[in-house]
Amino acid sequence: MNLSYPFKDVSLLNKALTHPSSKRLKVNDFERLEFLGDRILGHMVADLLYHTFPKEKEGDLAKRQAVLISRDVCQDVARELDIAKSIKFVGTEFDGKSSVLSDAMEALIAAVYLDGGMDAVNRYILPFWKARLSKSDAPPKDSKSLLQEWTQSRGLGIPCYELVATSGPAHAPEFEMSLTINDIIVSASGKSRKIAEQEVAKAMLVRLDQL
Repeated sequence: MNLSYPFKDVSLLNKALTHPSSKRLKVNDFERLEFLGDRILGHMVADLLYHTFPKEKEGDLAKRQAVLISRDVCQDVARELDIAKSIKFVGTEFDGKSSVLSDAMEALIAAVYLDGGMDAVNRYILPFWKARLSKSDAPPKDSKSLLQEWTQSRGLGIPCYELVATSGPAHAPEFEMSLTINDIIVSASGKSRKIAEQEVAKAMLVRLDQL
């Protein structure tokens, strides 16, 4: 792994890299760390955007944040850190594209925070997100916005997102959303309804691009 942070409590690092599939645990440290890391990431990125774009409106800051805390960006940073080879995981679904990699990245953020506080997060984690700030003056368009532009330009109206199911524990729920456009049905999941909607919109854009 390429993260240079020197852990004082190495057990935190081990917990962050031990997926619950690898052994039966009464207390799921991985998911607890993932829960905490998700919140720390949101705070870190919000603070970064607030100070980087002092004249930008809340809505535009939110668009930038949605991109920077997305599963894709977390996976991208995880690949840069090369943490995949360090994750203890059992099963065939860990192909580098599943949520395991992004979840581990969030758990790792929490581990750094618990070990060294926010100063350590800002020193060792924040630079990876700073490097991914949009170089454009305009805020990026998220998947939902892009999909709505596509449907409305073709007279199809506004996409309708349907909540299919919720699963997981109360502290780490998973929301599954479904979307249908022109008889094409896709589904995707996320840690909140907003994230799940973004994921299913992105999946639909991929399908539409293949037509």
